[in-house]
Amino acid sequence: MHYASTTLQEVQDNCLIYRQFEHQKHFDKFTGLYEVQFYSTSPQDYLVRCDFATNDPKSLVVGCR
Repeated sequence: MHYASTTLQEVQDNCLIYRQFEHQKHFDKFTGLYEVQFYSTSPQDYLVRCDFATNDPKSLVVGCR
C-alpha cells in the first residue's frame, strides 16, 4: 500500500485489525481522529496505529506510529 493514499477501507481489508475507535477525550492530542490498530508481520510482529480524519471507508490516512 502506498502510505499517502491509503484509505481506511484498504487497511480494514488488508490488515489484521486489533482495535478501531474514535478519539473523544478532550485532553487527547488525537481528538476527533479515527484510530485503527493493526499488526504488522514484517520484520516482526508489532502493533501499528494509524489515524484517519473520519471513519468513512474512503478517508485517507493522516499518519501512523
